[in-house]
Amino acid sequence: MDEYAEYRDAWQPDNQTAIRYGCIRITDGTHDTTDPDFITNPGLYIHNNSGHTSVGVEQVRIDKATGYIRVDTPGSLNGVPLVTGDETAAAQGLLFGGSGGNGYVNILCYKIGNGTMDLRVQATYDLVASSGLNLWLAWLSPLVRGVGDPSASERIADLEARVAALEA
Repeated sequence: MDEYAEYRDAWQPDNQTAIRYGCIRITDGTHDTTDPDFITNPGLYIHNNSGHTSVGVEQVRIDKATGYIRVDTPGSLNGVPLVTGDETAAAQGLLFGGSGGNGYVNILCYKIGNGTMDLRVQATYDLVASSGLNLWLAWLSPLVRGVGDPSASERIADLEARVAALEA
């Protein structure tokens, strides 16, 4: 009797997912525009301490082409990005929305009453920045097996065959 048969035909039986997350701090700072593609700002950074941690976040900066916050997440296919500001952001009427990509998440900033905030503009960044303002993000990364590699179902079947051979 095959105990796993009913699970092998389930929808996407080989889907495996990693959860990654981070805390981005948006505080006062002056733009450095020397890079041709991105703006860096010492007030925009990955925030890690005993109460804040990040897994899978490598760099954060402002995209010169869009004015969005760009969070680099190397080696990760970023599906289903979830982005929210903390209570400081909520009190300021700030909303954030994320768009996933292969190795990065772009985050749009919107301020109620002002609209989309173009963070490329220093004066606009200054309206958003606040002491202790945290931006929380999380995303699901599908763990995709390589072409020709055995799927989880195939690995289970192989293990079952090996166990049966050992028991024989």
